[in-house]
Amino acid sequence: SFVKRSKGNSGDQLSTTEKQNNAQTKEEAGYICTTTSLDSYLEKHGNPKINFIKIDVEGHEEYVLRGAERTIRNSDAVIILLSMHPQLGADISNILSISEQYSLQAYKDQDLSTLFSIKDAQDSCYDIYLIKKGTDQDSKKLANFNI
Repeated sequence: SFVKRSKGNSGDQLSTTEKQNNAQTKEEAGYICTTTSLDSYLEKHGNPKINFIKIDVEGHEEYVLRGAERTIRNSDAVIILLSMHPQLGADISNILSISEQYSLQAYKDQDLSTLFSIKDAQDSCYDIYLIKKGTDQDSKKLANFNI
């Protein structure tokens, strides 16, 4: 749900206008959406082991990755299917920097045969695959994982 933004808001609240100057409708301008990070959510639910994360958040990809840092770092192996929305403010340079910090490799296709590079970025929505490989056994599990 959306709530009116007021001075002094902090915590897990994310302004729809802080990340994007081009709010989709006037009704959204100046409102914030209360959110919970993936790390906080999983902590409240016993920190289950996560091997797959799908992120499609219309330009707020960086926030989701930053809110999943502990989950990603504590995973032996994880696949993240990330739908990028550069037309809504997603910055591939920041995403690739975060990926590197979290020991993730970025691939441009589902078969994980070609690494993603900045030159592969597009102006419209596209998917990238962020992979953290663990042991050989974990890598075999990932290789058999159908996305």
